[in-house]
Amino acid sequence: MVKIASRAGSGERAHWLAIIAILTAGLVWRLLHVNAGLPSLWDPDEPLFVVKSLEMLKNGSFRIGWYGHPGSTTIYVLALTDIIVFVSGSALGFWQGTAGFAAAIYANPGLLMLPCRLVMVATGIWCIWLTYLIGKRIGDRSTALLAALLLAIDPVHIQWSQVVRTDIQASAFMLAASLFAIDVLESGRARNIVLAGLMAGLACVTKWPAALSIAAPLVAIGMRFGPSPAVIRPIAILGLAALGGIFIGSPFLLFDLPAVFASAVAEVQPRHLGANGDGFFGNLSWYITGPLLRGLGPVGLVGAMVGCALAWRNRAARAVVLPPAGLFLFAICAQSLIWERWVIPLLPFASIVAAMAIRTQLAAIARSRRWVAAACIALVIVPPSITVALESSARAHPTRTLASQWVIANVPRGKTVLVESIAMDLVAAGYHLRYPVGRLGCVDAEQLLAGRVDFSAVSRVQGKREKIALGTIDPGKIESCWADYAIFNDYDRFARERVQYPVEFGIYQSFVRRGSLKAVFKPAPGKAEGPVVHVLRLTRPR
Repeated sequence: MVKIASRAGSGERAHWLAIIAILTAGLVWRLLHVNAGLPSLWDPDEPLFVVKSLEMLKNGSFRIGWYGHPGSTTIYVLALTDIIVFVSGSALGFWQGTAGFAAAIYANPGLLMLPCRLVMVATGIWCIWLTYLIGKRIGDRSTALLAALLLAIDPVHIQWSQVVRTDIQASAFMLAASLFAIDVLESGRARNIVLAGLMAGLACVTKWPAALSIAAPLVAIGMRFGPSPAVIRPIAILGLAALGGIFIGSPFLLFDLPAVFASAVAEVQPRHLGANGDGFFGNLSWYITGPLLRGLGPVGLVGAMVGCALAWRNRAARAVVLPPAGLFLFAICAQSLIWERWVIPLLPFASIVAAMAIRTQLAAIARSRRWVAAACIALVIVPPSITVALESSARAHPTRTLASQWVIANVPRGKTVLVESIAMDLVAAGYHLRYPVGRLGCVDAEQLLAGRVDFSAVSRVQGKREKIALGTIDPGKIESCWADYAIFNDYDRFARERVQYPVEFGIYQSFVRRGSLKAVFKPAPGKAEGPVVHVLRLTRPR
């Protein structure tokens, strides 16, 4: 008996050491080069969420006024992060008062952006933990560990855990809704229904499509109570709890419906440079052969496909994994656009069903040949691990940073540079920047960063234009964009799609014809990441 207890205790310790190791590995990969690009702001959406959180604090109101994603929970969390950074910096003497804080952030946005990115990293680790818990509840501990491992080393999940956006947080709330839905399936207790509904509501006000997470507790209720009048009460409780989650996560949303509608409509775009879809099945093929294959690896992807059949035979998985994942996949494939980040909420569910299939096969193989089982595990984890290593190395060298470094090394200080991203490194080096903003033409980037150009006004004048880029400015405002040098991030993409974007490409050409190409920086596996960047010296028209 003592020996059996000893072996059981040893197995328990090994199990917890394994999950700690997985979480640690996931954390290390997500922390590696998390400061990439700073103090410049290369991602076009990161500044939006951080600025919105700062605007809310500046106005002294919890009312956000923008509901594009809607992103409310993310903005509130970032506002709390802003407060912590401000208080901590003040206590350490880094700045005095709000004016000193604003000046410090303007000089180096990384002081605030890095802590906000770390919040996203922590949320990514939470996703791994929730994936483990769900895997454990619908399978066994080995399935749970393998599912957590697949997500921990998923290169797509790692990449987007380092960016200030809503996708990772929406995924976490979706997973939490599914976890509580298991309790609903097993016990039917009102407490669990309320918790599942709250999580689904929070998911909704983080990112609209994440509202589909309500499918997990809804199906669990149906399977628990069956087609009888008894099902009405738990469904009503779930609906009220979801509304409660919406109110907690975005208390002004239900009272600000005109702004909600306007923000949501502004987010709907029938086309977008580099992200135009190809119909439902074309989009499905793109997601499977693109981000899902890159994230799971070949064996993991096959495992996920086989695992869906196994999940259908598993009562809990059939209730809380397949419904939200299947509906979400259908929703993103039905869109006119395709984005890699849209697949993020699917990755934990794909990891779980892949782990179920791989665990089943490994159990059969290990009974006869353990070395074959070990080789199979290697085939599962090595391909995504190699991808993670290469992408992490490349992430340390953004092509836009390389272009800025070239300008600093080769262009005299004081020159005016036309940029398509907020190049804070060039501001700090003493260059004057021009930044394209839709119908406004090009504006002084320093005034934009210092808050003298309202971000809300920028959003309004951009209107339905797809993105902020030189090609999307008002053609009548070209004169406002002339500079001594130009750094083009999107020229290459507009050139590839010149048939669809003749006016936009023509704007670039008007500059290219009067410029001389000085340098080109291209992405390369393990060496550099980002768009193809062109640096030109411009000659103003006479």
